[in-house]
Amino acid sequence: YGSAVFPQHHKKDLMVPRQTDVILAVEDSESWHRQNLERNRNHYSFVGSMGSRVVSWVQEDFGARIYFNPFTMINNMEVKYGVTKHSHLLADLTKWDSLYTSGRMQKPVLTLKSNTEVAEASEANLSHALHCSLAVLPQKFTQDELFTTICSLSYLGDMRMSMFGLGEDPNKVKNIVNNNRDRFQALYRHTIQSCGVLQANCDLTSFEQDMSSSGRRLLVDGIPDAVKPRQQNLNTIELGKQVQHNISRLVNKSSWAQACKGIVSAGVMKSVVYTAHKISKAIRARV
Repeated sequence: YGSAVFPQHHKKDLMVPRQTDVILAVEDSESWHRQNLERNRNHYSFVGSMGSRVVSWVQEDFGARIYFNPFTMINNMEVKYGVTKHSHLLADLTKWDSLYTSGRMQKPVLTLKSNTEVAEASEANLSHALHCSLAVLPQKFTQDELFTTICSLSYLGDMRMSMFGLGEDPNKVKNIVNNNRDRFQALYRHTIQSCGVLQANCDLTSFEQDMSSSGRRLLVDGIPDAVKPRQQNLNTIELGKQVQHNISRLVNKSSWAQACKGIVSAGVMKSVVYTAHKISKAIRARV
């Protein structure tokens, strides 16, 4: 996933080398890290010297329950790979435990290998993203407005978007949607067509949602409990604001926790390089 796999940038940025982002879901984290440490000890920071049990503990008990090894060379390709437990991936996709991995999978991704459980959980994740976006959008809206709202969900409250304005490209969401419109259409076509509160024209470029009280209840039922408003009978504007607030709070918590965890899992030097790389990308986007 990410900009090395799917374009997100202006033409002037296309020649800049990028890491390929990969997420691996494994059944047994400790066993996987034990084998990987034997083969690729240089991928790990000092945490690797403490053994696979400590690595899996850091992975599963802190942050978004994913362990990243950035700036690794695999088959002459620079890769940042994250390891998460299969059950934790399913929980985040279906329940939005952290909206970290699930947030990335609300945008186009290249699936290398999957199974029925992950495919079904991914469908639930897309449905959650659609229902939360509908809570924010007006009665009538365009395809671009829908995909931009969906894409923006996982960046609400993200600490990278608020690092003195230098953490991420301020046009990141717009660039992702503009450069991947066909992929968003393919990703969300079934979810849109099966949504009971949404009507679309034949080419899915304009939409109208059911704003009746029964339609609003059905909409709220499709929002995951982690970000569902506790108050009952909110009007349309209040509902959208509350959903955005709850998502922002969830993303902010997981992004800060994962960033702090990254200093340990990646090591100080790689963390500094990664942060500098992000800031450089944000600055280039402003030039």
